[in-house]
Amino acid sequence: MICKLKCLWLIAVTAIIGLAVSACDNGGTTPAHTHTAGAAATCVTPQTCTSCGEVMQGATGHDFEHDDWDEDEIDASCEHPSYDTKACKNANCSETVDRTGSHPALGHDLPGAYAATCMADGYTGIGTCKRCYENETGEPLDVDPENHDFGEWAQKTAATCVAPERLIRKCSHNAAHTEEENHGEINLTAHDWNWTLNAIAATCVQMSKDTATCKNTPCTVTNVRDGSNTALGHTGTLAPYAATCTTAGNSAALSGNCVRYAQCGHVVTGTVLPALGHTGTVTAFAATCTTAGNSAALSGNCVRFAQCAHVVTGTVIPALGHDWNWATYTSGIRNCQRGGCSVTVGIGDRGPAGGIIFYVATDGITIQGYGSSGDNGYFAEYTAYYLEAAPANETTSVWQVASDYNYTLIAGVTTFQSIGENNTLTIGVGRKDTQTIVNSAAFASSTNTAAQRCANKTLNGFTDWFLPSLGELNEFYKLKGQAGVPQTGIPTTGVFWSSSQSSITGVWSQSFGDGNQSGFTYTKNNSMNVRAIRAF
Repeated sequence: MICKLKCLWLIAVTAIIGLAVSACDNGGTTPAHTHTAGAAATCVTPQTCTSCGEVMQGATGHDFEHDDWDEDEIDASCEHPSYDTKACKNANCSETVDRTGSHPALGHDLPGAYAATCMADGYTGIGTCKRCYENETGEPLDVDPENHDFGEWAQKTAATCVAPERLIRKCSHNAAHTEEENHGEINLTAHDWNWTLNAIAATCVQMSKDTATCKNTPCTVTNVRDGSNTALGHTGTLAPYAATCTTAGNSAALSGNCVRYAQCGHVVTGTVLPALGHTGTVTAFAATCTTAGNSAALSGNCVRFAQCAHVVTGTVIPALGHDWNWATYTSGIRNCQRGGCSVTVGIGDRGPAGGIIFYVATDGITIQGYGSSGDNGYFAEYTAYYLEAAPANETTSVWQVASDYNYTLIAGVTTFQSIGENNTLTIGVGRKDTQTIVNSAAFASSTNTAAQRCANKTLNGFTDWFLPSLGELNEFYKLKGQAGVPQTGIPTTGVFWSSSQSSITGVWSQSFGDGNQSGFTYTKNNSMNVRAIRAF
């Protein structure tokens, strides 16, 4: 019995010792013990026993399995797109992951870059990037057939009785590139009548009638109006005799049945026709700005001279023309100074210097000034309402002599890198640019460049002429072929210099043949056409 009790005790002690070793086995160098938990497990570190270093709980790993992305948290750069980021959801963890965001890489922002258009190649530039300051060499950009610059919508065809108004707009790079669309509703009253004159013959008592059908397909509406043949009247068996200026006539030589009696059943009795009288003795009328007058309503022989030999006197008074009276002009929009006429000076009229007015700004345009008081060529900024082109070209000239600093980008002169909507912004800068060019050291070798010829021009006492900017030159080109505008003095062909630079060696030019604008076809030492303008 005692032996059995000893055996049981030994077995229990051995079990306890075994459990202690299993709980914290440090390799047998020290007695076994129970684990003491260290810092809690994190995303990347496990929890260990502080006594023996044994791992009690493995690292939990990051928790990125959620949709809480911070979109475009990392901005796009020249070479990389933007990135979305999201953080680990576990407490005290600052780890993040990323993915490509919605903004593509920006590309390098290099000097000299200009976009490709639907007609001209572009260039990505060369030099130091304005964003990352790395030196980069650009590449040419192929013509982009889709990069149109469409202008305002204009009417192509008016609304008809079966079709709405049709609009069209043209690309500024090539007028052959167009877009069209319908606008508004059909106009039920806009019939296009195809008249047949006197289709219904005149009768004794009723004048002839014109008939018409609408030419707009598929319209089938018809119309009737009075024709040009008056009612025939009833006629006797002999021809009637007409009245003259001084003698009466009769509507039928003899009385009796109407010659159309079978149709009308009328018996002719005849009617006396009074003497007609001379024509041309009506009171005289005065001439106006746009219409001629006369000292008698008709001049010369009576309209029945062959019968009466009467002469009507009178003298034609020519139209007076509008009186702009520029001598009293100060500023603002000018009206005709002749009494009873309120017509406003418009495009195509002649300006104070005898030139062609090609741009009218009702609210005025700002003409940028040049320099400070005392500077050579100084003038202050001012408001103008008209642009006037000289009536003829200057001598063909280079823009810059090749020997002058090997073509220098003239600081302060308007420079554009692409053709587009910015061209309208060049109106008002031509005079400032011209003076800047003239005073530049880069024009030391010659006084016969385009800008200098314009700045030195004197016409009818006016000395404020200048080389137009690209936008100003384009407004002058728009007069070519314009309905209602006299074409005298407006070029039909030739390429003209503007005062707007496109690069160190290039200048924007305007073709008056096809309207093409180019900043890269001609270099500054090419000899081109020159037309001076002024603003007032």
